Amino acid sequence: MPSINFYNHQIETVEESVVLLKKYGLAHPEEEQEVQEAIEDLNRLKKTCIIGLKAVKWEEEQNKKKPVAEPKKPVAEKKKKPVKKAEVPEQSVDDFLDDIF
Repeated sequence: MPSINFYNHQIETVEESVVLLKKYGLAHPEEEQEVQEAIEDLNRLKKTCIIGLKAVKWEEEQNKKKPVAEPKKPVAEKKKKPVKKAEVPEQSVDDFLDDIF
């Protein structure tokens, strides 16, 4: 939260602003519970943001520690083996079947 000057008081937190509003009679007593809950929510959010920032910083440090993978060498193309042509049979299928039957 940015620093705000209110009645010659430097306000840097939500709590300080609530105290000053109560002091000058600008806060309604009925809304005190809502203001208190808002303060608690903001404090939880602040803690969560701090934890998140620490997690991001830790992750960046871990990424720096990892060794850089060497670039992979291109795979040499495999040479194609020559295909042998099919052998021509000495006798035809019909002749073979005639010999059997």
